[in-house]
Amino acid sequence: MVDFGVYRYVAAAWTGNGEVFLTSREHVEDLLQDFPPAKRERMLDIGAGSGSVTKVWAGFFKEVVATEVAEKLVKDLKKNVENCQAYLSDTAAPQWIGGNENFDLVLCLNVLDRCASITKLLDEAIQAVAPGGRLVVGLPLPLRQAQHRLGAAQELLWPPHTTQPCAFEHSVAWFSGYILNRYSGSELKLTRIVRCPYLSKGPAKAPLSVLDTAIFVFDKPMTTSRVRKNWVDFSREPSIV
Repeated sequence: MVDFGVYRYVAAAWTGNGEVFLTSREHVEDLLQDFPPAKRERMLDIGAGSGSVTKVWAGFFKEVVATEVAEKLVKDLKKNVENCQAYLSDTAAPQWIGGNENFDLVLCLNVLDRCASITKLLDEAIQAVAPGGRLVVGLPLPLRQAQHRLGAAQELLWPPHTTQPCAFEHSVAWFSGYILNRYSGSELKLTRIVRCPYLSKGPAKAPLSVLDTAIFVFDKPMTTSRVRKNWVDFSREPSIV
């Protein structure tokens, strides 16, 4: 395939193949069943694409903010998601958020495997969650199924010295362990893990791509004591492949 320097998700949007399916309204209701309506004020969707997933979650919040890295996708977000504040940004904590503005819910769905820096994006996403708020992270696992789109995950979550494939459950255990190891000290509490199908349109040879996505639900305590580790001992963990 010839690379013309066009972001593949922008190309998909221009050709009408940008729509994806990850969570239905029933899925969202289930994931928010223990998240009281009083907390459903503001949500942030990082790397929201064209908005096909964002608009499902948007129905549960009063204010919706979304980010993307391309102008075409920002325009689509404003068009496809009612009253959505969409911004061009390659970070989870752009300047317009500031240091004091937080969100009750932050979504990071199928973004970590294609971002420039997993740890940087996670740090910023957690910072954007208000005390008592919720972070929902989605990741297609095992990563081997999405190897055509791996970004930073290729280096961080797919150690080169391990070659044996892992099952979905093994991959989920490793990734959740990685998160809790890095953000120990009660900065995050893992409350739930859900397996969801991820459907997206593809090229003519493969018009429908079906992947398994693990959705991790983390709650942020009202008060935190940050003890962050900047390393992971890959030799003691199974690979996500």
